[in-house]
Amino acid sequence: MKAYFIGLVIMGGCLLYGCHTKQKKGENSSDYSADSQSIARQDTLPLPTDTHAASSVSTEGWTAKQIRDSIELFFGKEYDTLPPHLRKIRRNMASLWNTDDSVFLQLIIAEAPYVKAFKTYVFDSPLIQIGGGPYDRSPKESLCEDTIHFAMRVSPNVYPTNIERIEIAITNHTNQEGMGGESYFIEHFDGRAWKGVPQPNAFVDLGYPIFPNQTRDDFSATLMPELKENPPGLYRVHKTVSTGHGAGIVHYPLAATFYLSDNPEDYEEYTRFASRLHEPRPMAEFKGGREAMIRFFEQNLRYPESYKGTGTKVRLFYSFTIDSLGMLQNPISLPENILYPRDTGKTYDEFRDEALRVLRLMPAWEPAVNRIHGPASIDTGLFFYFNEEGKCGIE
Repeated sequence: MKAYFIGLVIMGGCLLYGCHTKQKKGENSSDYSADSQSIARQDTLPLPTDTHAASSVSTEGWTAKQIRDSIELFFGKEYDTLPPHLRKIRRNMASLWNTDDSVFLQLIIAEAPYVKAFKTYVFDSPLIQIGGGPYDRSPKESLCEDTIHFAMRVSPNVYPTNIERIEIAITNHTNQEGMGGESYFIEHFDGRAWKGVPQPNAFVDLGYPIFPNQTRDDFSATLMPELKENPPGLYRVHKTVSTGHGAGIVHYPLAATFYLSDNPEDYEEYTRFASRLHEPRPMAEFKGGREAMIRFFEQNLRYPESYKGTGTKVRLFYSFTIDSLGMLQNPISLPENILYPRDTGKTYDEFRDEALRVLRLMPAWEPAVNRIHGPASIDTGLFFYFNEEGKCGIE
């Protein structure tokens, strides 16, 4: 049985990785799930310093019985009865389960010294195969990628092997607004098959609009060179975008290839744009800055007449876009965007209408500036508060 490390996530300052181990079918059909004590705590050290990730496995790997016994050791005993080094492992275990042919384990690495140890004892270990197993795809395998409605590209197309992240652009060729998120997965072609590359496998659930017949070029993906050396060669990144809502939602799987090279002549385009690629992304800004914006809303917002004398206090959120000219576009505030009071059955339309009225009075903003293409549209939002005593404004 071989072990396959197929996923990583960096979130909240922690590093989470998954270990997929393949067993012969029928060796172990039990199903385990992590109990509440196994949920990772970010304030604890992840692994004892004397733990060698490969020290307990032979060249043949763990047997199903060893894995089952390990699970029972972790979850079949009281936490206080475990030896100290197993307590550290269990405290930092996010999840662990197995089926009849596989085991999946997730641990958190929370501190820099353990990132180095993880690279040394896991990624660089000769006993652990990276990115293999059931996640391999043959060169001929079709992933049913969309190329008509949306197009995705990696730009520049060639990067140095030690690059931290690649830049991704998605073009919407439809007349509907598309939505793209932060999730992705990356594969490397080793000459025989596409193999998964260690990468984030959990993401903040955010959606970014891709407007009809426009390109959004602020997506990115990380290759985590601090954890694993990525060899030169052909790679591809996969993302999914969608259109519609509810029962009418349609998903479009996308893919784009790119190359990593250790020859500077190959990635001249990257070198040419590198300084601009890694500059901070300026945000759109109300002219005069934050203080001027606060004054503008305090001077113009009015408490709705129909609610005066009721003591009602309301806090709500409006999302909107500031386009490349600094103008307001697509202001949206749904009933569920009422943050206070909650669950009253009321939609507080008068408050949302008043916030929208003043939003539309705003002067043009200083637009955001894309790191390569200049002024660009950007999504943002504001929190509004209404107090009966006349204090109304933004937070």
